[in-house]
Amino acid sequence: MIGARVALLPLALIISCLAAGLFGAIHNQMSYTIAPIYFQEFKFLQFDTNPGWPDRLAAAWVGWQAAWWMGLLLGPLAYLAALVAPSMTEARRLFLQAVLLVIVIALVAGLLGATIQWLAEDPANPPRLSPYWRISDPVTFSRAGAMHNASYAGAALGGLIATVVTLIRAFLLRRALRKGADRSSWARTVFTRRKDRRP
Repeated sequence: MIGARVALLPLALIISCLAAGLFGAIHNQMSYTIAPIYFQEFKFLQFDTNPGWPDRLAAAWVGWQAAWWMGLLLGPLAYLAALVAPSMTEARRLFLQAVLLVIVIALVAGLLGATIQWLAEDPANPPRLSPYWRISDPVTFSRAGAMHNASYAGAALGGLIATVVTLIRAFLLRRALRKGADRSSWARTVFTRRKDRRP
C-alpha cells in the first residue's frame, strides 16, 4: 500500500509543475497589464522569446518558464504530507487542495506586492534601477517587478503553509478514523455482552 502511494509521486510532480506553470502564465497576463515595458524591455530579452509572437503569448511563455520548476520544489512536500491520510482518496484530495492553497497565497502575495509598491511610490523620486537596464518607465516597471518578487516569496511561504496544514489535516483524519474504529469496536463488544446476558 505504501509502495503504491509513493509510486504516484511522479504524477504528483506533473500535476504540481503544470499548476505552477499555468499560474506563471496567467500571472504574467496581470503583470503585463500593469507594465508592458517590464516584458518588452526586460523579460522578453531575458528569456529570448520569439520576436514574432504576440506580446501576450510571449508573456505567458515567459511565465511558464519562470514558474513551472517551483512545482518540483513544492509538490513533493505537499504530497508526502498528504500520504499521512488514512486513504489514498483522502491523500489525493488533500494534495490537490494544498496545490490550490499555494496558488491562492502566491496570487495574493503578488497583488499585495504590487499594491505596496504603488502606495510607496514618490513621483518626485522615481525608483532607481540598475544602470545596465534601459527602462523607459521605471515606475510601472517597479510595480511589475515587485509583483513578481512577491509572488515568488508567496509561493515559497505558501508551500510551507500548505505542507503544514496538509500534514495536520491528514493526522486529524487518521485520528478520527482511529477513534471511529475504537467506538465501533466498543459498541460491538457491548452489544455482544448484552446479547449473551439475555435468558
